[in-house]
Amino acid sequence: MLLEALEQAREPTLPELLFQYLELRGGERADWTSRGKLKGTVADCNKVQTAMDFLRKKGISTVGSLDTRLDEISKTAVSAMGSMKKREKRIKTINIMLSYIDKYEANKPVHAEYTAIRYLKANLKGNSYSRKDL
Repeated sequence: MLLEALEQAREPTLPELLFQYLELRGGERADWTSRGKLKGTVADCNKVQTAMDFLRKKGISTVGSLDTRLDEISKTAVSAMGSMKKREKRIKTINIMLSYIDKYEANKPVHAEYTAIRYLKANLKGNSYSRKDL
């Protein structure tokens, strides 16, 4: 009796939960064809096997250890997102500067022509030459 109480009180392991999930998915396929049931079961088994391999590699076996690992990853992600925000701001600033360079290059001939016209007008006013002489 004590052994049963301890077993009920302990936290379920992730493999146990994954197998319960497989059983649940199998129950959902009650009205499927036999080929569909088999195909779905094989797909689910492959997914569970992949999940089990991943959990084994990371040393995660209980829900508590999974929560701990998720909290660690969440903290890392939050700090990475903070640094990415700064970099995104800098990239946006650089893109604006690059657009200014493109606009400068596109309008450079217009500016040169405008400067030449202003230079001509300034020289015409200061000299006694007329436009016909030029």
